Amino acid sequence: MKKSLLLLVLIGGVCLLNACGGSSGGGQIIHRATHYSVTAPAAANAGSVFNFDVTPVDDMGNAVSDYSGNVRFTSTDGKAVLPANAVLGGGTGTFSATLETVGPQTITATDMATTTITGATSSILVASGATSLSVSAPSLAIVGKAFSFTVTAFDKLGVLVTNYPGTVTFTSTDGQAILPANSPLTNGTGSATFSATLNTAGSQTITATDIATASLTGSSSSIHVPAPASGFTPTGSMSNPRESHTATLLNDGKVLVVGGGAWERPYYCRHQPGAPGCQASFNPLASTEQFDPASGSFTGGTLMSVPRVFHTATLLQDGKVLVAGGDDTNTTPYDTAEIFDPSTNSFTPTSNMLSARSGHTATLLCDLSSLPCNDNKVLVTGGGSSTAELFDPGSKSFVLAGNMSVERTGHTATLLKNGQVLMTGGIDASGNPLATAELFNPGTGVFVSTGSMSVARAGHTATLLTSGAVLVAGGTSSNGVTATAELFDPVTGTFAPAGSMESPRTSHGATRRTDGKVLVTGGSSTSTKNQPLATAELFDPMTRIFTPAGNMEIERVAHTATLLMNGEVLITGGDNGYSTTTPTLGSAELFP
Repeated sequence: MKKSLLLLVLIGGVCLLNACGGSSGGGQIIHRATHYSVTAPAAANAGSVFNFDVTPVDDMGNAVSDYSGNVRFTSTDGKAVLPANAVLGGGTGTFSATLETVGPQTITATDMATTTITGATSSILVASGATSLSVSAPSLAIVGKAFSFTVTAFDKLGVLVTNYPGTVTFTSTDGQAILPANSPLTNGTGSATFSATLNTAGSQTITATDIATASLTGSSSSIHVPAPASGFTPTGSMSNPRESHTATLLNDGKVLVVGGGAWERPYYCRHQPGAPGCQASFNPLASTEQFDPASGSFTGGTLMSVPRVFHTATLLQDGKVLVAGGDDTNTTPYDTAEIFDPSTNSFTPTSNMLSARSGHTATLLCDLSSLPCNDNKVLVTGGGSSTAELFDPGSKSFVLAGNMSVERTGHTATLLKNGQVLMTGGIDASGNPLATAELFNPGTGVFVSTGSMSVARAGHTATLLTSGAVLVAGGTSSNGVTATAELFDPVTGTFAPAGSMESPRTSHGATRRTDGKVLVTGGSSTSTKNQPLATAELFDPMTRIFTPAGNMEIERVAHTATLLMNGEVLITGGDNGYSTTTPTLGSAELFP
């Protein structure tokens, strides 16, 4: 018994010295891998790459440094971007992964030969992480005038990141810009609105960049900054933005602004005009307002019976205003007419025209600057027709007044000093600009062709000069927008060149000032409204030369230009094609 006990003790001692059951010939302990330890960050941003470690360990949790095996990776996130199968040797391996699904997720590593050797990370909380910044700013800004812009953080899938923790810094292509200080996005909402001021004319952008991660950045679309105004001064804004409206000087010196149209988007689209449901629509207006030169402000007035755009408004001899025709966004022309009475500030329907008309002309056959006159009827011509008619304010009715030689829309009609009315240009039934001109004789009620212009024109202007000649300028011809001008001589019935404007223009304004010069304003240098002009120029009838007359505060096309009793010219509304959010303007300004 004693010998047996002594033998067991000796054997036990030898085993302690030689690591029985787990030793090699050299006496080293072998740790056999039974599973993996997989460690990863406790949180990750969706769409962002992060690293995790895989370590082979034994059943006691000791790292097995001499393990060698092929590892396969899986995840509870079916959209995860995981490493390819890899050889794990020499202990811990570091790998990269990207999780895409928000919420708690895990990554599992498994030996491809011995699937019992496996391991998974602890729960990784995947948050919606920012991968880009979006900068939404107006497409138009005024030099020196502050405007608002918005910065929003988005993840890889384009989802708003409400928990964006970063701070952004701001830069601009305008080296003179006044930009916000470095700032987080408001209250962890992932979006914030800031204020900036651009001071350099041209196309500019604003960029927001995460101060810690330079790759997390975004820039605004191009912001058009017009040249600073010169020669013009801003005045009060209208109650409604408008274009293709009318502005009529009343006998009390105020200006009646009527109808027109406006490009509008839903309010919620103001920072995302390209989003679904945010397409702009052009809506006609029934609203009116009056400008008071004494206060420099507009006051809203009564509504017309229907919204009208491309209509006419004609001051009658008794001080009332005849508003006729137009359409409801250039698709359905009206034959209706109504009369505005300044004494009651109200509209009253009158007889309908004999034809529905839009883009027509309406001319009082009386020079109100040299009353009394023999005829106070209104000649209405064209607008989708070659016919003409006369409105009699006494009977408040329209009667036929013969036919022009051709259908005209968008033409001009100018009352000459001899009482005749000169019709020029416009487009015909096929949409082609016309070079022809004709005269209406109120005495005979007949239209007679006269000399043709040197250039076919539509969207041009025709202005009666103090000499009795008519200045015809600009417009769209068959070769595009023209800068040419010519003079009509009522004595010879012919047109003669009168130089060229500084810029090609169409749908511009032309107003004869009290000094006899003609102020030409704005318009577009293309046949569409997407290249409006802020420049102005003056035509001197004595030299027949156009000279620059400064810049308006903003580019305008399809605006109005009205000579006031104090000699100033009132510019209202119009369209600014550089703006993609609010191209229709409500502002107004005065020259000089």
